[in-house]
Amino acid sequence: MNLNLFPFVAAFALLAGCNGNVPSSPHQLKEQLIRLGQSTETTMHSAKQSAETAKSSAEGAAVTATSTADGVKESLTSFGENVTSASDTAASTLTKVGEAAQAGVQHVSNRLTSLGELVLEATSDKPASTAAPAQN
Repeated sequence: MNLNLFPFVAAFALLAGCNGNVPSSPHQLKEQLIRLGQSTETTMHSAKQSAETAKSSAEGAAVTATSTADGVKESLTSFGENVTSASDTAASTLTKVGEAAQAGVQHVSNRLTSLGELVLEATSDKPASTAAPAQN
């Protein structure tokens, strides 16, 4: 078989398989080859448009993913800052409560000491003349 004729034989076989009509003349073969070329051109154009659409969609998805990741990062950063602020506020509040409790305990301790001194003084052995008269 002559290899120079191979492309024509392949195209002829393709045409015959596509629509079932075997061209009976060179003119019909030429028309079918033109239609095949037009169809191929249309298919290539559609494939190019599909590829461009897919590329655009992928770029859009990447932008959306990046934006979402940035939003999540900002939310987590803000959450962390809020937790830190709340923790600082709680620590400050607990420190103030502790200081107030310590002051309250000191005050109660001082009052109890004073009361104890008064009780000791009142119950100590003193002469009857200096003791306070009993009240009824």
